Amino acid sequence: MLDNISPEVVAYIITIILAVLSMVLGKKYKTAKSKFTDVSHLATELAQA
Repeated sequence: MLDNISPEVVAYIITIILAVLSMVLGKKYKTAKSKFTDVSHLATELAQA
């Protein structure tokens, strides 16, 4: 099932999930946004690998 999903779609879905999580955490932690940026950058690199 996961084999026919392209890496771009996976990265897009992951980014959306992380964006939502960062917004939720952002209300509690001011550092959540910078952490999200790091994870998002990492996810992008993994998708391109």
